[in-house]
Amino acid sequence: MEQIFEKINELFDKYLKTLNLENTENAKLSIEQKITLAVWDSNKNYREFSVEVVETVREALKYFPNSEAFKNGAPFSKYLFFSLGNSINTSKEKDDFADTNGGFYISDDKYRRIKKVKKVCDDIRKMYPDQDLQESFIIEKAEEILDMDEDEILECLKMSKATTTGGDLENDDGDKFSIFDTMLEGDDKNPLESALVAKEQVESVLRTIQKVWEKKPDQMLSELLTVEILRANLDIDNMEDYTFLNKEIYNAYLADPERKLTEESEIAEKYGMTKSAASKKLYRIRESLKKQYR
Repeated sequence: MEQIFEKINELFDKYLKTLNLENTENAKLSIEQKITLAVWDSNKNYREFSVEVVETVREALKYFPNSEAFKNGAPFSKYLFFSLGNSINTSKEKDDFADTNGGFYISDDKYRRIKKVKKVCDDIRKMYPDQDLQESFIIEKAEEILDMDEDEILECLKMSKATTTGGDLENDDGDKFSIFDTMLEGDDKNPLESALVAKEQVESVLRTIQKVWEKKPDQMLSELLTVEILRANLDIDNMEDYTFLNKEIYNAYLADPERKLTEESEIAEKYGMTKSAASKKLYRIRESLKKQYR
């Protein structure tokens, strides 16, 4: 990695020499491309963020020569990779925002406003640590600080919460739980066991899942849901009514109950996605069920 840093810094030194010369656009472009290739060579994962790498290199070359960091003797490579890390994290978070809010594109301005609203509301809570604050109080205080109306603040908060509550499903003790745990209620500590007795309730949950899945059929989600249902031991009478079920996985398990169920991470890897992305898909189904059964 040190060799990559040295190479990038040497290329930047060459770039500096072109700044006050005429007709050097081709030379600048060539240096920019070489730095971009060097960044990609430093870590193969950066190729997944080709847009961010190209834009960050271009912006770094533009702003670094006039920055305080440059005046204080900081190496260009350090500035570049720090900026790239921020750019990639922002890109990932924007994708999460879009993914957990219906897949809608999130503009840079909207992203900044969501982050700003969340920070202001968090700061307000910190100002009153010993008080159980009502949301209306927090919104009122946020309106005084931000140049936004109540509706926009509420919208930004909702979008922010959608991204921060996604991921693996865990309880307060850090234990994983099923997407059905709070939907199939009973007197027992194990809601699934008591729910098995209430056949109508189980069928109602399955019908709700079917309706949600029909809006946006997803093969990966089909496999995830099928495994969840098998783990929960939900008894299904009319399997043909639920097209979200993966029949191959379901029938294979019924034929051999000792068969090891596929892990969430394995299903995600099969479709070229992360375990976190798989968990978020299940999380959205769980939220749909909560709205139905809360």
